Amino acid sequence: MSKGGIKKVLKIIGIFLLVVFAVALSIWFTLRTFRHEWSAYYLEQSRETTDINQKIILICKAQALTPTSYAPYFELGKIAYENKNFKQAEKYFRKALYFNNKDINNYTYLANILVSQEKYGQAQEIINQGELIDANNPEFIFIKARISLNQQKYSEAHSYLEKIKDKSPLYETYSLILELFLNLEQNKHLSAKIEEIKSEDTKALFIEFLQSENPIFKQALIAYWWLWLGEEKPGCALAKKIKDQNTEEWAKLLKYQELFKQCNL
Repeated sequence: MSKGGIKKVLKIIGIFLLVVFAVALSIWFTLRTFRHEWSAYYLEQSRETTDINQKIILICKAQALTPTSYAPYFELGKIAYENKNFKQAEKYFRKALYFNNKDINNYTYLANILVSQEKYGQAQEIINQGELIDANNPEFIFIKARISLNQQKYSEAHSYLEKIKDKSPLYETYSLILELFLNLEQNKHLSAKIEEIKSEDTKALFIEFLQSENPIFKQALIAYWWLWLGEEKPGCALAKKIKDQNTEEWAKLLKYQELFKQCNL
């Protein structure tokens, strides 16, 4: 075959390979888009169902289609967190954070989970990383308050919460409960704050506290609130203190006994 003929053959082969590559690339992009669309569909379906098993199956289908997407891990982490399976939730949110370190929710969920496991140093590290993205996020201040609360640094926790209490009824509730705890006998001072309370539920709790004349009842009410909010460590610590120091009064606190069972007192 002449040189000219060889060149023509090579040219044809080159064009053929380019066409094959273009077709393969097009198929790859189509399949990738298809996978992402179906993954998003499964995630949307998982959010609409209330059946936990079905929810997990749908999320796992999404995960199989997009194994490097953070969203399925995020959703699985939320389920584990809501069921207080904190170790599993931590694994899922660390994975979610690995695949997406820009979503601030990955940081806040993970930090809260670490606090719930009393891993305060690790929680602070996650907060520090998150604050590089959003330094003014009130949730980070709230988590710092939770750390201080669990370490029984009540005044410090209250100082954090005072900065953000107007941002959410939950923050307001935490702040007021701490204020009640720090000012158990100052009913007159506290009464003036009732009109400032935005949440009606919080206001009702506040009034119940102020109307009580029994200091043991007041402390039990605060312990009850902590447990109601899911803050087991400060709630149980206060409940244990009440029981150890006031055995007779403790027996009268029937209203709280069911919730206090989780403290194994």
